[in-house]
Amino acid sequence: MLEKSQQPFVPWGFNYDHDETGRLLEDYWEAEWDKVVEDFNEMRDLGANVVRIHLQVARFMKSADEPNRPAFLGSRTKQR
Repeated sequence: MLEKSQQPFVPWGFNYDHDETGRLLEDYWEAEWDKVVEDFNEMRDLGANVVRIHLQVARFMKSADEPNRPAFLGSRTKQR
């Protein structure tokens, strides 16, 4: 239910994890953010109201309790 209107919320959308060539999202999102925005606009235009983003856990975690901090910070850490 939507809080203000009390109307039912029916999720409809997409899984988003790779582009049309098979590249994983986290492999291109920094360099090609405009492409990600374009994809989200296309999903919205198709009527999506939810998008489930699949990321590779191993890319962002070194172990179960140790994050891979540079992966979370992106290019900001590469500039130093």
